[in-house]
Amino acid sequence: MNKNKIFCVFLVLTTTLITACGAVTPIPSTIPVETQAAYPTVVFPNIVPSQTLPAGQYGAIKFSLEATRNGKTYEILLAYEIRDQGAQTPFFPQNGIKTNVSDANVQWIGDIDGDGELEYIVELVYCGAYCSNEVQIIHYDSSIDNYRVLDSFSGYGAEKYVDIDGDGNPEIISQDYDYQFKVGGATATRWLAPIKIYKYEIQKRKFEVVTKKYPDWVAKDAKNFLEEAKSESYVANFLDLAAYLYDMYVLGKQDEGTKVFNSVCSQYISPTMKIPNFTCEKYFLQVKETLSEMKIGSK
Repeated sequence: MNKNKIFCVFLVLTTTLITACGAVTPIPSTIPVETQAAYPTVVFPNIVPSQTLPAGQYGAIKFSLEATRNGKTYEILLAYEIRDQGAQTPFFPQNGIKTNVSDANVQWIGDIDGDGELEYIVELVYCGAYCSNEVQIIHYDSSIDNYRVLDSFSGYGAEKYVDIDGDGNPEIISQDYDYQFKVGGATATRWLAPIKIYKYEIQKRKFEVVTKKYPDWVAKDAKNFLEEAKSESYVANFLDLAAYLYDMYVLGKQDEGTKVFNSVCSQYISPTMKIPNFTCEKYFLQVKETLSEMKIGSK
């Protein structure tokens, strides 16, 4: 656990409280710190956090972050993972706190807006039939003498937090969560969602999509999808080809993308496609319609 922060994970089983915490020294502003929350290794009559609770018991893991400013320590409550095996789940009074979260990671710590206060970018992970996440920016609010969430966005696959332009405010490299549902929403398609880049815009005080500002990242994403689309042994290569066209639309290269799409489809995909009545022309029109509905490539 990184020495530059405190992260506490609490396991509550029936009436017993067990804690696991680290130690911290506040870090200089604009210096990123990446860390992952870890469950404590705890035995409570033969129960560890990764196991299912016996019938009739409830439990909850509480994710929280401790921040110290001007000699005062604040507990920033992030989320709960609540487990219930037939017992009444305890009521947690904190309004707006997320429940049924399987993990909570502090992805960035820094003075993003230059006001002398450290902001925290936190990622909450939910897993059910598939996993998704919520990214939050947490800021000290002097009017309530406490920390609160300024803004958040939900999505899938926020895997990289990279300060591309070196301004101390990281870009969040994610995937287009809406796209996967537009192309079917099946488990496989979420891995094939194209790149989507977010950033917390200080003046507007909210997260905004800034993908078009970073064409090199989009071009790399398009290249990867195109290479996979040419893999004849990969049964979902037609979905890679659709994601490639999405990226080309974002880059403003619709004409080039269309020519490559049709060429790759006829050469690599159509000969091995097992979907009845599949044609490259019909598939292209379907993808083009989806991109139009999503306003991908529009100004």
